[in-house]
Amino acid sequence: MRRWLRDLLKKGIGFKSTYLFIYVVSFMATGIAGFLFLFGVFNFPESTPAVGVEPTAAPSSPSRFATVSSNDSVLIDVGKIKCSETLGKEYCDAVRDAAIAENDEISPYLTAITSDGADSHIGDYVVDLEWKRKRGESLLLTLAFTTFVPPEYPEGYRPGEAILLTQPTWVTIVPELRDFCQNPDPNQTDLRLRLLQLFGLPPGGNLRSLVELWVNPQDLFRPSIDPEISDHESEILPPQSSRFLTIDPGYITWFNDWFKTNYSSDPPFPWTRLGYTYDWGNPVSDIGLSEFVINTGETVGVGQILTPDVYCGRAS
Repeated sequence: MRRWLRDLLKKGIGFKSTYLFIYVVSFMATGIAGFLFLFGVFNFPESTPAVGVEPTAAPSSPSRFATVSSNDSVLIDVGKIKCSETLGKEYCDAVRDAAIAENDEISPYLTAITSDGADSHIGDYVVDLEWKRKRGESLLLTLAFTTFVPPEYPEGYRPGEAILLTQPTWVTIVPELRDFCQNPDPNQTDLRLRLLQLFGLPPGGNLRSLVELWVNPQDLFRPSIDPEISDHESEILPPQSSRFLTIDPGYITWFNDWFKTNYSSDPPFPWTRLGYTYDWGNPVSDIGLSEFVINTGETVGVGQILTPDVYCGRAS
């Protein structure tokens, strides 16, 4: 081949010969490449969509796919998440960032609920959980960060009464918000906006009241791929066994449905899926409060219903 080509170049080639030569070489190159591809010598690269959370071809190889089991992936195209400009760049950036959960975003400082009456210990730091006994049952005090409860007591939300929840209720654990209120940001004068940021809620939300709820800890789960409440961190990949998953086989369905619904809703929310709220108002760390969900159909006791100013001791 090389000898034939050298002789051809010495003799000189015309335009037609040049065209024929290029055609022959291109044909041969294409055939060789096709042969190599067919037999797996090399593969052409595949395009990778911008998607939700970490993938899982194997537990040790994280990717960018939202996965709740090794064979079940939920993909979200981050670039197609609709977030209105009226919500502001900071909030929309938070939504898109939260849509992709990564290992370095796991917090080892989540409040753990280990046993009845116990506090949560994280090293030397202790979270003094509030418990009470009622009819032989241990109840834990939680705080609902919602926007739909008015400051006056609507029917079904009177302190001291028991109510049946008709929808999943997202809560944090008392006293996390109280501790936050004792160390306010000196540069933040708008308390309601700061709480919306801390809770991972959109600006302009109607945060009129904070509602304390007494709940049996068995009725709580973390809204994460690892729904257990007794440890201090939530993993990206599902645990090998989970008490809650055993009790509620529909949890994976709920998780997937809420993942898809949340990031296609208007407005979307920066749901971390890592056991904490996304604090989009803190430039240093976006790790907010430990968050939990009380399941639909559970009965809870209503504690205090206070405005944010009163709850945080800023009422005049």
